[in-house]
Amino acid sequence: MPQYRVEALEKFEVRTVYHVEADDPQQAEARCKSGAYAYDQASIQEGNEVWLETVSVERCG
Repeated sequence: MPQYRVEALEKFEVRTVYHVEADDPQQAEARCKSGAYAYDQASIQEGNEVWLETVSVERCG
């Protein structure tokens, strides 16, 4: 059976933890969404990937 090399762009669901200073919960969330704060922890949630695009498929050998 032939082998193929498949390159793809995928998006994963990631759980992140931020520690931010804010006046209220809404401001804290907005600051995290803006990218103004780096996250402290991240983990990929297994099984929740989304195939975005096939970049290439090439036969090996």
